[in-house]
Amino acid sequence: MRSLSVSKYFGITVAAILALSLGRADATTCDRACLLQHAAEFNSDMLGHTTGKIPLAPAAEIRENTKTISLDASKWSSVKQIRSQGVFADPILGNVVEHLAAETDAGKTVYIGTRLKVAGGKDYRSRNQL
Repeated sequence: MRSLSVSKYFGITVAAILALSLGRADATTCDRACLLQHAAEFNSDMLGHTTGKIPLAPAAEIRENTKTISLDASKWSSVKQIRSQGVFADPILGNVVEHLAAETDAGKTVYIGTRLKVAGGKDYRSRNQL
């Protein structure tokens, strides 16, 4: 078994508070399946480098390793595939949290933690940094 060293592996932490309504439902009506679908769509857009498709609330806060960034500036850009994931959905508050192990283009293993907040009934499409 290989030991993980900090010098070989790095972590990507993305904490995103996003309104991901896609014109569907607000947090009170987005059940577990709905939240999981939002997480899957987010991952697909991030892997596909199509961050412009991700509907963001005007007050969305995107952080990576504690720094505020724009979504398209995320280190997700170096991720080529997700190796494993744990997803936790809270339909009462409209949150979905993911813990991912992913592989970069350079073959490194990275950790990605993401929190998405599904809220509102509007389709927000923005790249605003907050």
